[in-house]
Amino acid sequence: MARTIGAAVLCALLLLGEGCLTGINNTASGSDLVINLDLGAAGAEIADTFYGIFFEDINYAADGGIYPELIRNRSFEWKTPDPSPKTEPLRGWTANYGGTGSGSVTAAAASPLNPTNPTYVTLNVTGAGYALANGGYAATQDIALKAGAAYRFLFYARRGTYAGSLRWVLKTASGSELSNAVQVTLDSASWKKYGPYTLTAAADGQASLVLTCESTGDFDLDFVSLMRTDTWGAGQAAWPHGGLRKDLVEALRDLKPGFIRFPGGCIVEGAYRHETTYRWKDTIGPPEERRENSNLWGYMMSYGMGFHEYFQLCEDLGAEPVPVLGAGILCQARVVSANEPDYTPGSAAFNTLIQDYLDLIEYATGSTSTTWGAKRAANGHPAPFNLKKIGIGNENWETKYWTNFAAIRAAVLQKYPDIKIITTTGPLASGAINDAAWSQINAFYKDAIVDEHYYMEPSWFLTNTRRYDSYPRNGTQIFVGEYAAHETNRGNTWYTALCEAAYMTALERNADIVKMASYAPLFARDGAFQWRPDMIWFDSNGITNLTPNYAIQKLFSTYKGARTVPSEKRIKETLLFQATSIDGEGKVIYTKLVNPFSKARTVDLHYVNGSLAGARAEALMLSGEQNARTVSTRTGALAISNNTVTVTLEPYSAGVVTIRE
Repeated sequence: MARTIGAAVLCALLLLGEGCLTGINNTASGSDLVINLDLGAAGAEIADTFYGIFFEDINYAADGGIYPELIRNRSFEWKTPDPSPKTEPLRGWTANYGGTGSGSVTAAAASPLNPTNPTYVTLNVTGAGYALANGGYAATQDIALKAGAAYRFLFYARRGTYAGSLRWVLKTASGSELSNAVQVTLDSASWKKYGPYTLTAAADGQASLVLTCESTGDFDLDFVSLMRTDTWGAGQAAWPHGGLRKDLVEALRDLKPGFIRFPGGCIVEGAYRHETTYRWKDTIGPPEERRENSNLWGYMMSYGMGFHEYFQLCEDLGAEPVPVLGAGILCQARVVSANEPDYTPGSAAFNTLIQDYLDLIEYATGSTSTTWGAKRAANGHPAPFNLKKIGIGNENWETKYWTNFAAIRAAVLQKYPDIKIITTTGPLASGAINDAAWSQINAFYKDAIVDEHYYMEPSWFLTNTRRYDSYPRNGTQIFVGEYAAHETNRGNTWYTALCEAAYMTALERNADIVKMASYAPLFARDGAFQWRPDMIWFDSNGITNLTPNYAIQKLFSTYKGARTVPSEKRIKETLLFQATSIDGEGKVIYTKLVNPFSKARTVDLHYVNGSLAGARAEALMLSGEQNARTVSTRTGALAISNNTVTVTLEPYSAGVVTIRE
């Protein structure tokens, strides 16, 4: 395209149909700078995986978020991950709801539904009308109902002396019933699955699921589940366990991710005790058999959103899966209990850890004749997943990590030599930990993908756009796996997004070594978050804020070419930031521009060594106030004159100029 594009195009407003779009200036006079863009030069290839997403179950991103289970603590397994764990089997549940009837609810573990989740509850009803309720994932009733929507409901129970029926219904705090009721008579002295039944919402509202005991006696209860039926993947063989929350998946789809890194993040390491380490084998198969685990961010993970669901989500979104497993080292940012066993290469515990890596790769890529490939097929996906990379550890450091990393890496590559290994430089952008990591990498692991993380103040991103210019081009690839610009109050603002955008132009400019990048964290639930800023905010009713940071990530991932276009500025002063790329067929040019400053800038984009004859140009511009949580979007046509497009960027703005044949 670069050699065929050309003839001036008259300015035409696409939004309002009159004049030239404010903020997009088509006159070449008075430009602040000229950027020469060399269409004839062979720029660096931009990986298909360049922009992706990092998914960690933090801020109730999975449980209480994209995993559509509406019952909090459905299996009564709740416990904190602290050094001295506190068990709360009734967290999320209200006993003697409404105050009618009489009885008690007690936790038990003598003969559970399954050994992986040993806790269940026994209801001993002494007065008919005794009720038990669950209000979802907030302090108040928070099961969001949509009029006419259907909800799949099921539970497991074992009858003792209880002989009557159980009545289940969705109720408001005032006692109004917002759904049909389901009457169930217990008919088994052994554990039995009851349902699924359908509860249909009669109106919009916030509710609790309420169980009312209409007789007396005792019975056992476990795994109470309630989900919308219209989830992402519902009814599909690939999603046999109910799918995911549709609005949140669609927000991810619109980012056009090239990869998804999962399941973390710090949660893969576990906190304080090895029993809290994330084990992928606990997360596949029937949901009621998945071993629930305490999350180091302070809540339980049901593992309903498990490794199989992560792989399937990647496939649905056309993203490459990038799983990360622990390196046998508990979270180094937290105190480790003194009596925890050491995961040393050669030990039984470490050998089990290595086998987890090998079995995961077989689960993802093995034929159905293999042990774990057969399990994948049994879980609804006979064909292999597109696994090419795997991460060893998250934000680990010191000698123990590198010892463990070397042993795991060797075992993986011996059996799977084509798998790309991802290592880490720790949690910081610079300093002793980062330097020590790079010393190891440069000495022994130049063939690795290096995952760098940094959460820094906005100014850092503006002053470090040359960070990767000086990195060695020796085969080592860079994965910026977690990054975000942090204001003092840690809010999501347009200014932080612009600073990130400025930095992202530099990542693209270094696409010969930078192959992947993902903002973090991804999700946050309003009123129940442990970290911010975050890209997508939501509550039980829907998405509450697609942040300016989301807008920037979407802009960059949507307008990404196949290779970079080298550039040269006529002045050295940093007046704005840009990255230009061209598609694989040479027919579309994308020039992304970022102005994170308080003054408007006019720039001449001069395309050399190619003709723009017959081409058309248009701009998409985002702008807003510094502290805005939302941004405005404008589009408009641009004129091309003498292979030059002139654009004026408003203060605090970013956008893309697209030139097509």
